Parts: sequence; structure tokens; C-alpha cells
Amino acid sequence: MRSPSVPLAFAVLLAALLPVGAARGQGTLATADDPRDQVELRAELDPVAHRIAGTLRWRFTNRSARATTELYWHLYPNAFRTDEQGGSVFVREEGSAIRDRRVSVPGSITLTSLSLGDGRDLLARSTLDVGVPDDTTQLRTDLYEPLAPGDSIELRATFVTALPVAVARSGYVGDFHVAGQWFPKLARLEPDGTWAHFPYHGLGEFYADFADYTLTVAVPPGVVVVAGGDPAGSPRDEAGLRVYRFVAQAVHDCVFVASPTLTVIEEEHPLPTHTVRVRVAHGPGFEAAAREYLRLTRSGLDFFSRAFGEYPYATLTVVVPPSAASALAGMEYPTLFLTAGPWWGSARPLFGGMGAETTVHELAHQWFQGLVATHEVRYPALDEGLASWAADELLRAREGHGSGARLGAVTLDVYELERSWGLARVTPRSPLSAAYDFDAEGYFRTVYVYVPLALETIARAWGRERLLRALGRYARAQRLSHPGPDALREAFRTEYGDWFVRDVFDAVFVRGCTVRTELGSVESVCDDGGCRAEIVARRTGCLPVPLEVEVESTGGRARYAFPGSARELRLTVDPQTLRRVQVDPGHRNLTDPRRIDDVQRFGGADGALFASGDGARLSTRLLALFHVLFAVVGP
Repeated sequence: MRSPSVPLAFAVLLAALLPVGAARGQGTLATADDPRDQVELRAELDPVAHRIAGTLRWRFTNRSARATTELYWHLYPNAFRTDEQGGSVFVREEGSAIRDRRVSVPGSITLTSLSLGDGRDLLARSTLDVGVPDDTTQLRTDLYEPLAPGDSIELRATFVTALPVAVARSGYVGDFHVAGQWFPKLARLEPDGTWAHFPYHGLGEFYADFADYTLTVAVPPGVVVVAGGDPAGSPRDEAGLRVYRFVAQAVHDCVFVASPTLTVIEEEHPLPTHTVRVRVAHGPGFEAAAREYLRLTRSGLDFFSRAFGEYPYATLTVVVPPSAASALAGMEYPTLFLTAGPWWGSARPLFGGMGAETTVHELAHQWFQGLVATHEVRYPALDEGLASWAADELLRAREGHGSGARLGAVTLDVYELERSWGLARVTPRSPLSAAYDFDAEGYFRTVYVYVPLALETIARAWGRERLLRALGRYARAQRLSHPGPDALREAFRTEYGDWFVRDVFDAVFVRGCTVRTELGSVESVCDDGGCRAEIVARRTGCLPVPLEVEVESTGGRARYAFPGSARELRLTVDPQTLRRVQVDPGHRNLTDPRRIDDVQRFGGADGALFASGDGARLSTRLLALFHVLFAVVGP
């Protein structure tokens, strides 16, 4: 039986709950998942037992081209099982290792009821056996009759979620609770009628439809709650509990954070078409950091909105976790993210304990993958890779050469820091590999380090504005639409042309290409034209970056083109006047982990060569030191 996708009563309730600013800010958001599912959630948190008693009403519409006879649910909290409990894919893939944690106090989710809106039971028609051994993070439910394309059903559930001691993304530390992926969540039904269901992978994140959520959270008096979406009025006291309500339209997740020690500061931030309420929730002692994060987030909203399309929501919430909850730091959700540090009050790059970097990185996720909603498990490079470059670009725009660190007159570029210690030991595999195809180190160094460095190489070699246009075109055109790599490829094709997609884009995203350069020794070459001295610059790798070689002599400096198609460049030099030779003096290429062999310095009457690298500037030498230090103690 065909039924309206949005019941009139629910629509009226939603309009009543929306704050005036939210309605004005969001307007009408058209998504690839229209008509959107309507999800009502209620959570009653017991902060002593660390349990959530939940209820769910989900109005689901089959937006695919085929009838479906089953539903698939994600039960993410079941990933946090100890080995004694049978473990999970998440545990076996060392998902907890990304935050240097192990499951101690486990988490779980138990459905106590599951039914259709008409009361027919679905729990007895559901199974955890979906073909993945020793894993209970998925549930399949067989429907009573096929659900035709365009038809809707109402689903109801009650459940109990036990939060784990913080391991990764969700859990608790003391009285600080992060309820991430805490409810039974429908998998995404793809347009062709297949379910995009998967276990909770160790390095993978999430993928879901856009929906309209209303969330009610009941907690003991004194506990403060923040959540994704817009606060729907002030909290109320009901039956001895403090009750908070939130509304979020056109989002693909719903998270809340609760603690009695939270303080919330907020400011209104104007964008061209609406005003965003920026909220920062923090615990005692982090007042200065919270104010700095508020300023940084507001600046980032302007920067990313100009580059990738205006942030469309009315509220953005930033949570500063306590130092003991570092396993919960650095995680993004639609309209809410958790940052990290700075637990000693500085928000400067590097010396602020990665607080600034984490804040802008998680903010960038509001666009990549929040607003485009790519498949994070299948294509993490479209999520973490693009967000990492966008965050670094914001730091570069704000801090200049001090985007990585600034100590007195010494500055370090964020890209040079990442290049020096992030590419040293791992040759990247294809960045378009799925998250579960990587080990933890390869994942980090490929997706978080190689991809942004390759993108910055493109910016420096072929123009920053062109790269921003390509990424901006992709982000705007694919907003709210679940794109795959082909959409990004087409945005680059439009900006750069077919040759660039073939020779550069695919070299980066498909093959993970790098280019490594070095200078050879001065050679004496004799032929029919006589004898002369030559120095040779060589390159290896499959990324055709156009570079230069700079030759400095007593008579001045000259630069020579080193085309991307050339494997070596031979230059005739005069040993008597030669002083210095450098490959890539403009530092276009960031995919070579070792710059020290790109520079040679000469001196003396006989043109004797000093030790290779003597001509490197101070920052290059410092980066060489970082290279050694991080090789010993780095990630």
C-alpha cells in the first residue's frame, strides 16, 4: 500500500520543534535520498551504568528501482566485544589500535523489540547471521511482503545500548559520555536495490542515507547534553529527569555528548544567506582553548564555505573532550565534531598539541564527507584524504609558512612536516583502496598523508586556484548525493582536461604515484664537440610533475625547466664559478620524502664539492632532524 513519505502530523511536529533560526538557516535541502526517511529517537542515559535505554520510530521509504523483501541494520556497538565474548571484525582488524586502546569494558546493543507500525513483530524475523563469522554488527530482517519502489513502512524498536570504555569514536571516560552510532541504524539502500551493508571495520567508518532526525535525550539533573542538529527549545524537567530535544534535517547520523562538567559558549556567525550558531562545549580548565576554537571554527566556516559551498545548517557544535578521553577525540558527525586538546591551552599548530590541526580537520569533514556523503568504508580517500588537504590549506592560508609550526623566527610548513615524516617508510598503495584493504600504518600514510601531499603538489605545479575550482565544483555539484570517485574525476576533467585525468589524477588516486629526485655528481663529458663539465638531475616515479633546477654561480642564478616527461636533465656547468645546484627550488613536489639529496653546494677555487646537502636551508635541516626523530618515535 502506497503511503505519504512524510506523515502530516510528523511534519507539523517537526516545524513546531525547529527553532526560528534553524528554519531560517536551513531552508529546503534537496538530497539524493528524497523523500527522506523520518527518524524519531529517544535516549534515556544512565551515566552510572553507562547504558542507554532507547526507542526508535523510523519511517522508511524504498527509493530504489526494485522491490525489497528485507532490511539490513547496522548494530555498531556490538563491535566493542572482548576476545572472550567472541570479538568482532572491528577487534580483529585492530580498530581500537587507531587510538592506542584495547576493549576493556565492552559495549553492546540489544534489541528488545522490533516491529512494523501496525504492530506485527519483526524481531522473530531477524537474524545476526549475515555471513560474517564471529561478528554481530549487522542484522537482517525479512519483511512480510515486498516493499515496492516508492512505498513506505513505519518501523519501531526498543533497545538497550551499553557504552564501552572509550576505545574509538564512542564510549565513556568517567562521567563524559559520547553516544556515537548508538542506535540500530538502517543500512543504505542503493538506487539499484542492493543494500550497502557491511560489518564495522577496524579502519572503516560509515555510510548512510540522509534523513530527518528528532532526538530526545533524558538524563539525571545536572547532566548537560549537546547533540548534532539544532536545540529545540530549552531543556525541561520531566519525571525527575532533565530532557533535551534536538532536530536535524538532511543529515546521515545522530550523535549526542553528555557530561555534568560541560559548559557551552556560543556565538552567531553570519554567512551570505543565513546565520550559523557556533557552539563550543568544554570541561573545566579549557576556557581559553574553547574561545580559540570558537574563533578558529568561525574563520574556517568562512574559508570552507567560499571554497566548497556554503555551510547549509543553522548550528555547528564543537566538543572539547577531557584529556582522559583522548580516544574519543578527533571525530566528525553532521553538524557536530569532537576536537582534541590543546590540554595546556595553546591552539597554535603543532605546539598546541594538535588542537588546531584537529579542529580544522574535523571542520573540513562537514564538507568531505558530511555534505557529499561518500562511502567512507569503500573510499576513505574521498573522506579523509580530501578533508586532510582542505584542513592543511586552511592552515596555510591562515599561518603562511608557519602552518606546521612557528617558534620565534623559525617556521615550518605543514606540508613539509607531513612529507618529512609521513612518507619515509611506506610507498603508498592505491588511495582508492577500501579501508579494510590497509593495515593501520599504510592507511594513515596513504590516506591522511600521501593524498593531501599529492593534492598540494598539484596545487603548486598547476595552480592553486585551479585545484580549488576543481574541488569546489565537485563539492557543490555532488552535495547531498553520495558520489563515487568518478564524480571527482569528472570535476578534474572539466577543470584540467582529459590528459590531466589520465596522466595526473589517475596517477595519484589509482596508482599512488610519487616522483623522487636527486642530483648526481659533476661529470666530465667528452665528445666530438670537446670536453665539458655536466651535472645531472634525475627523477624516478610515475607522477609527471614539471619541476625546475636552479644553478647558482658567481655570476648569478638561473633556473632550467625539468619537464615531467624527462627522466634526467643534464646541465653544463663551470666548476670554477659553480656555487650551488638545487632540484625543485620552489618545493612543488611533496611526494619525495627526502629533499637532502636535491641540493649540492660547491666552493673554492677548484670548485670542490662540499658534502651533499650543505646548501640546504635551516628549515630543511630541521625537517631532516624531524625525519630521524619520527622514524624512531613517530606513528
